Amino acid sequence: AVGRQFPLHTLKSKPLPENPNVVHIIVNCKETVDQSFVYCVTTTIENIRLAQRLVDTPPNILHTDAYVEESIRAFSQLKGCTIQVIKGTELEARGFGGIWGVGKASEHLPALVVLSYFPAATRVEEKSVCLVGKGITYDTGGLSIKTPGTNMAGMKIDMGGSAAVLGAFIASVLNDQQQDPYGSRLLKPLHALLCIAENSVGPLSTRPDDVHTFLSGKTVEINNTDAEGRLVL
Repeated sequence: AVGRQFPLHTLKSKPLPENPNVVHIIVNCKETVDQSFVYCVTTTIENIRLAQRLVDTPPNILHTDAYVEESIRAFSQLKGCTIQVIKGTELEARGFGGIWGVGKASEHLPALVVLSYFPAATRVEEKSVCLVGKGITYDTGGLSIKTPGTNMAGMKIDMGGSAAVLGAFIASVLNDQQQDPYGSRLLKPLHALLCIAENSVGPLSTRPDDVHTFLSGKTVEINNTDAEGRLVL
């Protein structure tokens, strides 16, 4: 909660004055507060602020391509992880009809980013924990366009779920790799799926009455293009 009061993102034309305030956090716990504890708290706060910065960034800057680059940049600080990016027409070719249908009308095409971490003593084939986040960088509602009553303004936050997933994944991995009692001690493989798309209006927009085919083979008829979240997820 304290970390969120100090956002990282600003586009003010004038630099903000330096904040002279010092924040003291009092921890009331039975265990000794050592450097390992401080590391765990610091890592968690840093990634809360990362998620906050992504949500605050306007959609003309954090479009889908930029969001993929942000994900790759965040991944680069991690050890023992893998990343897979399925982007643009490759989504359609590989059968990801839901996310492709939502994002294909945008100048910046959709992408699925998959981050994976396998803690020590875990195996690739065993059951895992999977975090899945909606990453709609802007939601106009598509052809079922949002009206003033349905509040298009502010829809840059529609990627907040995926930002939270990205931050949680990074913090979990870093804390797990700390050999201390405060580490997250992950016992199963951990995956983060960021479903990134912009729900735009254009000649290629999905129409109500269109039918999309998901990777599972299930077909879905579209009644309302503003219900895009369930399609990308």
